[in-house]
Amino acid sequence: MNVAEDFRSRGGFTVTETPGAPISIYLNPTVEPFDDIRVRQAVMEAVDWVGMGENIRGHFTLTSLLRPDTSPAALSSDEVLALRPFDPAHARALLAEAGVPNGFTTSLLVQRVDDEDVREAQWIQADLAEVGIQAEIEIVDPATGIDRRRNHDFAITKALRGVHLPDQVWRDFEPDSIENYALVDDPELYRLLDESRATVDDAARAEIYRQMQVRMETEVRQAFYPIQKFDYAIANERVQDLWPSPIYQAAAWRTYG
Repeated sequence: MNVAEDFRSRGGFTVTETPGAPISIYLNPTVEPFDDIRVRQAVMEAVDWVGMGENIRGHFTLTSLLRPDTSPAALSSDEVLALRPFDPAHARALLAEAGVPNGFTTSLLVQRVDDEDVREAQWIQADLAEVGIQAEIEIVDPATGIDRRRNHDFAITKALRGVHLPDQVWRDFEPDSIENYALVDDPELYRLLDESRATVDDAARAEIYRQMQVRMETEVRQAFYPIQKFDYAIANERVQDLWPSPIYQAAAWRTYG
């Protein structure tokens, strides 16, 4: 039972769930063997993201890069599963094709905000070990994690990415962005980005965003937001006018008594 369920069961409290930040995974293409897209694909297919979300977060959304609570261009769970299946057998085959049939040893840099961050890293570590990838977990505080990501000082890293709108997401992956942790450099992605910024029709722009997500999942494979967690606002029944939002919790409230 998580903290939210504990307060629900006590009575006298209001518990509100709000879609939160996505979990973010970055693979450094300058660190061998992640310079091979087949290895990057193997990493993503080796991990049971759905199982991780169900067992560690409880309430979650399977995602690509855009948040379904803030963008109609977000891919559905079924579309994500088709692009990024949980397939350890295929992951092992990809590693063999890439010349590492016996797997390899690497590191997983984890930015810790809460215990779930570490438990997710342990889940990822266990799944990777099943295909021969031995990942040593290194836990750091948020400030160190940000600094290490900005300096590309990692092989695989895991954090939370608190971006909300599509253009914020895509801005992260432009070559001059300090948040381009995974060193994405894809001309076709940037062509689509320019096209999206010149498109005034919402539906047409959403379709471009969908194409960009598919490209990131299939042709780039350096940065992933595999699941979106949920946040909880827990308040005593005396609290009035509490307004949770996807961006900030508890924007305003007043208490009585």
